[in-house]
Amino acid sequence: MVEVVEDRTQDSQVPVDIGDILRWLNDQGLLAMPVLTVVSGLKERVEAAGIPVLRLNISTTTLHPQFAAFSIICERGQTPEFQQHEHRDAGGRNEFDASPMSQILVEAAAAVGSLTPEERAKTDPLFTLRFRLDRDEGLDRYEVLRDFQKRGATDYFIVAVAYGWGEMPELIENGLLATWACDRPGGFTD
Repeated sequence: MVEVVEDRTQDSQVPVDIGDILRWLNDQGLLAMPVLTVVSGLKERVEAAGIPVLRLNISTTTLHPQFAAFSIICERGQTPEFQQHEHRDAGGRNEFDASPMSQILVEAAAAVGSLTPEERAKTDPLFTLRFRLDRDEGLDRYEVLRDFQKRGATDYFIVAVAYGWGEMPELIENGLLATWACDRPGGFTD
């Protein structure tokens, strides 16, 4: 599937073959490639397709006695970084709780909680949240968005995918979060 993505920096149309990127991503999963290699390769391919990714963060929960999750952070011009996140004390707040990533989980849990099992079966388990930083969206609530804007980011997009969607909706906090920040004037195209 080829989509035409508007390149607002050069007033031209850049053909983007999303299908090639998705096939590559699928192949990497089937080959059990290291997650750091997959995430950095994904960012490179998306950028090569004409989408200026300033920062990509992929975070996922894990089954580990010490760590609740891990993240791969790829920023333009920097070496990809692997981070592990320890379990937090019940009731204890941390940097994650004060982030847009936490907000999407709260909103997703509320949406899931209101669905019957039949409705849930017909609902896409993909949740998204977007902040147009060039329009100052979310800057009043999230310090991290102010930091990204200072670094030139114009748009910030989050995708959350719940693990066990069909069978265990109460596990909405277990899954994958991907955040994308770009610095194209006008942000990401729809």
